[in-house]
Amino acid sequence: RSPVPVVIDHIGRIDASLGMAQRDFQALLALMEDERFWVKLSGMDRITRQGPPYEDAQPFARRLVADFGERVVWGNDWPHPNHAGPRPDEQQLVDLIAAIAPSAPARQRLLVDNPQRLYRFTDSP
Repeated sequence: RSPVPVVIDHIGRIDASLGMAQRDFQALLALMEDERFWVKLSGMDRITRQGPPYEDAQPFARRLVADFGERVVWGNDWPHPNHAGPRPDEQQLVDLIAAIAPSAPARQRLLVDNPQRLYRFTDSP
């Protein structure tokens, strides 16, 4: 019932080890069918059970980019507050952008167009 967009952080904090068919990820996909919902593709370091380079977490982000490319935004969660595991390497997280959004248009939406639209940024001062 929110009159404003709802942004779900950290890929919904799903458990990557439970696979793509898990109930929690399916619930996130169902929410994303409603155009009021957005998801932030941050926290692969939080949902992984394998650690860097987060190969178990990448398919979830790729699926969201593929299915809901107009309502995903990227973030890296720096300085990683309340992080249970070792602090992630920032460059490694940035390098994952190309893995989850493999085309230039997908990266443009993820990093520029979508945040601009969601947060109502403008190009003019």
